[in-house]
Amino acid sequence: NTWPEEGYIFNKNLSGCENGGELEYNSQNNTVNLLTNKSDKCYVYFDKYNVAKITNVTSTKTTNSVTLTVTTEAGENPIDKYYFSKDNGNSYVESSTSSYTFSGLNDNTTYTFKVYAKDTLGYETNEETVQVTTNAYVNPTVNSITITDTTTSSISISVNASGGTNSVATYYYSINNGAYTSSTSNTKTFTGLSKGTTYTIKVYVKDTNGVDSSVKTTSAETINEIFLADVCSNGTNLATC
Repeated sequence: NTWPEEGYIFNKNLSGCENGGELEYNSQNNTVNLLTNKSDKCYVYFDKYNVAKITNVTSTKTTNSVTLTVTTEAGENPIDKYYFSKDNGNSYVESSTSSYTFSGLNDNTTYTFKVYAKDTLGYETNEETVQVTTNAYVNPTVNSITITDTTTSSISISVNASGGTNSVATYYYSINNGAYTSSTSNTKTFTGLSKGTTYTIKVYVKDTNGVDSSVKTTSAETINEIFLADVCSNGTNLATC
């Protein structure tokens, strides 16, 4: 239980057992396992060898991806392959570069990543574990609805909306709880309305990923009457027009 931890590698050729048992070395746990169904006497050999070492693992993340970048300390031979796991070591993907991106992840979720590497002779580095929580998804938001114009039969509005994780793609408009109509414009004019009537207007937006904002509601009233000006267009009194 006191095998060398650094500067040595397990010599599988010299190590062996007298009664046919098989020795297996786990470099990550630093253990030598004996595979046998009977008592045995075994000899364990290590060779002095400077294996490359992982010194740091950094990560960058989005809502659905994590990129891991590995920094190593040189050994007697260069790194040949890197191995990355996103499921706590249950499975690995092989890479010839020191960075790897896991995509298609869930937002606001913690993943346990494991990383190790092998040099050109197949000897493994230490294994490092990193826990990363993906970013939470931020929905788009309707900030305000401004009434820009009213007539006896129409109401015009302008919408101020902002994206979250992704930008705003489509606006949806409804009046008096009617069906929503879609538009890529942040302005809308409702026509064919009754004069002197208050209408409820609802708006929501959808981002480029198809995620909806909450619905924002306002109200506006059409003009009841059109009042003539006190003077004619030529400046004379109404009585002489």
